[in-house]
Amino acid sequence: MKKIKHLFFFSLCFFMGLSFANAQSDFQQVYALIQTKCGSAACHGGANPQGNLAFDGTPTSVFNSLVNGTPTNPAAAAKGHKLVVPGRPDQSYLMRKVAYDDWDDYYEELEAAEGNVMPPNNLPKLKKHEAELIRQWILHGAVPNSFDVDIDLIEDYYTNGGLPSIEAPAPPAAGEGFQLRMGPIFLAPGEENEFFKYQDIELTGDTEVNRIDLTMNDESHHFLIYHVNDNAFVPQDGLIPILETQNIDMSGESVVSAWQQSHSYKLPEKSAFFWDENTLLNLNYHAKNYSANLTLPVDAYINVYTQTAGTAQEEMFADLFIIGATSGNGLSIPNSGNEVTITDAIKTNSSYPMYIWNLTSHTHQTGTDYDIYRRNPNGTKGEQIYEGFYNFDYTFNQGYYDWEHPPIRTFEEPLFLDLKDGLIHEAKYVNDTDSYLYWGITTEDEMMLFYAHYTKAALTDTEEVENETAINNSLNISPNPFSNAAYINYELKHTADVEIEIFDLLGNSVAVLLNEQQPSGHYNQEFIPEGNLSSGLYLARLTVDGTTFSSKFSFVK
Repeated sequence: MKKIKHLFFFSLCFFMGLSFANAQSDFQQVYALIQTKCGSAACHGGANPQGNLAFDGTPTSVFNSLVNGTPTNPAAAAKGHKLVVPGRPDQSYLMRKVAYDDWDDYYEELEAAEGNVMPPNNLPKLKKHEAELIRQWILHGAVPNSFDVDIDLIEDYYTNGGLPSIEAPAPPAAGEGFQLRMGPIFLAPGEENEFFKYQDIELTGDTEVNRIDLTMNDESHHFLIYHVNDNAFVPQDGLIPILETQNIDMSGESVVSAWQQSHSYKLPEKSAFFWDENTLLNLNYHAKNYSANLTLPVDAYINVYTQTAGTAQEEMFADLFIIGATSGNGLSIPNSGNEVTITDAIKTNSSYPMYIWNLTSHTHQTGTDYDIYRRNPNGTKGEQIYEGFYNFDYTFNQGYYDWEHPPIRTFEEPLFLDLKDGLIHEAKYVNDTDSYLYWGITTEDEMMLFYAHYTKAALTDTEEVENETAINNSLNISPNPFSNAAYINYELKHTADVEIEIFDLLGNSVAVLLNEQQPSGHYNQEFIPEGNLSSGLYLARLTVDGTTFSSKFSFVK
C-alpha cells in the first residue's frame, strides 16, 4: 500500500485553548472570527443556539462540532454536505453559509430550505479576507493546530489588490460531467510552491471520461492529474506542499493528463479514460509568482466530461517518460554557457505496443530544444516524431523552443510504436547560471521528460479492416544520407503482403530486401549495401497488398 511519509500528523488532543507566543494558529483565528461574528445569543450562542451549533463554547467544542459535523438542516444534510469537510470548501455547509457573490460566486447558492446566509441580514456580512480565512483553513485540511494560512497576505490582497484572478469557466452541463477546483492558493511576491490535493470524485459507478479541460493561471508551471491505483490508500486531507515535503512515494499512482498551460484534451472517438466508482485523483499544481510586489491567487478549474461505460472501444493511457528511466543516467548540466545536448533511450525488454495520440515535452528555463525519434535496431536515431521548435499547437516551426509552452503534437492517425524497439529523446540546454544544474522540482532546477497519451490497440472497427489501406502513413528512411546501413521504417495496420526493393535512378534493381506476408506492427527493415555500390541517390519501393510507396535516399561511401 502506498504511504505518505512524515506529513503533517496532527492530534485532536492538541486543543485550541493553548496559547502561542508569537502567533495564533489558523483555527484560533477562525474560532475568534466566528465567535465574534456569529456567537451572539441571537445566532449561535446562548442557551438555545441556532441549529444546535454553539460558537460561544470552547475552541475544542467548536472544532469538534464543525469538522465532519452533520448539519441539523435537513436540506443541507440531504446533499451529503458536512459543516466542514476537510479540504473541500465546496462541500462545507459553513463555507456556503458565509460565501457571497461579491467575494466569490463559485459556491452553490443556498436554497430557501437551507436557511439564510450567515451572519443574518441585520448584521454585516464577513469581510472578503475573513471569508477567505475560513476557506483557506478548510482548503488546507481543517486541522486543529496549523499555521498554513498567511492572513496578513490575504488581507493585503483584498485591501490593496494583487495580480488578477482567473475567470471560472462554465461547468459541464448536467449529466455530461462535473467540475473540480483547486484553489485559490495565495503566493507572495517571488514565492514558488507545488501542491498535491487528493480528491475523491464520488462516482456512482463505472464511468468513461472522453474530455478534460483545464483553466489555470498564466504563471502556472504545470498541472497534472494522477489516478490513485491503490483502493486501500487513505489520503491526507487538504493541500500538501511538496516543495517543503519531498519524501513522497507515488508508486501507486499513474498519470492521467499533464498541462503546462490552459488546454482541452478531447480524446479521439472510440477512446476514453476508464474510471470506476472508487476513483481517487491526485491533483498536482506547481506555480511561481514572478511579481516583485503583488500577491498571486493561484487557481485551477478542471472540467471533466463523461459518457456511459461501454461506449469507448479502447482505454486511453498516459505516461511520463523520464531521462534515465531505463538506462540509469542522471541529469547534469554544467554552467559553461555553452549548449549541452543530452540523449537518452526509452526501451522495454518485452513487447509493449502503443498507438500514440499525442506527445509533449518538459524542461525548465535553460532548455533550448527537445526532439524525439524512433530508435533503430542498432541504437541510432531513426524517424523523428517530435520537433521541439514547433509552436504550441504544432502547426509550424517557429525556430526556437518555448520551454514554458512546449508544443503538443497530436496525431490524427495514432502513431504505432512498440517500446521493445524503443524511442530516443534528446534535449538541449544552455546553462548560464552560477552553478551546475541537476534534476529537481523547482524552476531553479532542471528536468528532462516527455509525456504521451496512447491506447494499446488501434482505434479501428474490425469491419473496416479489409477495406482500408494496410499501411499507416508512408515509409521513412533513416539515417538519410547513410554510409553503412539504412533502415526503412513502415507500419502495417493489419496483415498484408509486403515487398521491398531498392533501385538506382536508372531503374535498375539493386536489391530485393523482402517479399513475404507480415502481420500488423511497426517494422525497421535494414539495408546494407553490398558489392561495389557507388555513392549517389537510390529509390526504395515498398509494395503493400499491391499499393506502392517510394522514397529517395542518399548513399555516401
